[in-house]
Amino acid sequence: MNRKLKQHTLLTSVTSLARVFIVACIAIGVISALFGVGIYSLVGIEWFNGLYVGILNWSISNALAAIVFTPALYFLWRNWPHPVTPSEFSKLLLLTLTVVLLCYFIFGPAYTTMTLPFLQPALLLFPLLYAATRLSPTATSCMNMLVFFAAWVGSNQGWGYFYYHHPKTAEVTMQFFFLFTLSAVLLIQAVFIQRKKEQQKLTTMLEQKVEERTYELERAKHEALALSVTDHLTQLYNRRGFFEKVNQQFVKYHDAQCTCSLLLLDLDQFKAINDKYGHATGDEVIRTTAHKLIQHSRASDIAGRIGGEEFVLFLPMANNHTALAIAEKIRADIEQQDIIADNKHVKFTVSIGVSTLQASDQHIESMLKRADKALYQAKNQGRNQAQCS
Repeated sequence: MNRKLKQHTLLTSVTSLARVFIVACIAIGVISALFGVGIYSLVGIEWFNGLYVGILNWSISNALAAIVFTPALYFLWRNWPHPVTPSEFSKLLLLTLTVVLLCYFIFGPAYTTMTLPFLQPALLLFPLLYAATRLSPTATSCMNMLVFFAAWVGSNQGWGYFYYHHPKTAEVTMQFFFLFTLSAVLLIQAVFIQRKKEQQKLTTMLEQKVEERTYELERAKHEALALSVTDHLTQLYNRRGFFEKVNQQFVKYHDAQCTCSLLLLDLDQFKAINDKYGHATGDEVIRTTAHKLIQHSRASDIAGRIGGEEFVLFLPMANNHTALAIAEKIRADIEQQDIIADNKHVKFTVSIGVSTLQASDQHIESMLKRADKALYQAKNQGRNQAQCS
């Protein structure tokens, strides 16, 4: 159990911070007291109330001063400037008035003994703890200074709790009380600061994880969308993807009355290749045809595989003559290709139907029908050729 507590980040951080800070404050007090002893001894000044009481008083005074002033100065410097919302300002103002009134009735001329007088100084813990848990570290440190100054002034003026109950040692008693009280407030404040830092760190980590997860989901969404419109064998658009993409272009070219063309390609006697050499060779023929289609396409062209051995190529800003020239280049290049299967060279050819946009075409399907008609004509006339309708 003890090991688990030591491993706890919150307790470990606060304990380490408190240890270093308290040791530093005590060291400041002791060093200052020893230095003062040396100075007073050199000039021959006698100690008030005795040497040891003077050393103790001096040490506690300086340690307490370090505990009170150091956090306030640190947070004032670190968080400068200090933006304050109207709500925070109202809380701070109300808390300051509460602290001032309590100090006036506990350490001021209005002090009166309660039934349990030892509880009166402890009443200040409530506003100080509220500040430590609800307000900024700067506000808490300033409240500590305010309480300390009020108690110091009241005790030195012969007012309040410490002078009334400890007239001879009011100053030392007050210092002991605030040494432990303000240290406890600062420790609680440190716990809440560390807790807030850890919560912010956790929030940042969660936000990063959410962003990463969102990015992964978006990427998966885009990948799924890409897969839904892409042919897995050739990486060209599939039928759905091709028509979604081309329909957007077709409307633009139709409305602007610009020319465009469509090529419909079909491998000749592809079933015979599959039956004779196997589906692996058939797949290689499909991939080779797709590669040649892309190779002879322009950057603006849209290529797709819309059937088993059927390919289509949309050619923006291409008239009938340009489309036929591109079709002939594709056909001739494919005719020269061969694939090795079972140590044999497999040759294959393609037939192409060409259609160009006409005024009567209202959608891409009209062009596709004419290209299919031209393709049928190319097949009937002996295959391995391009025809236009």
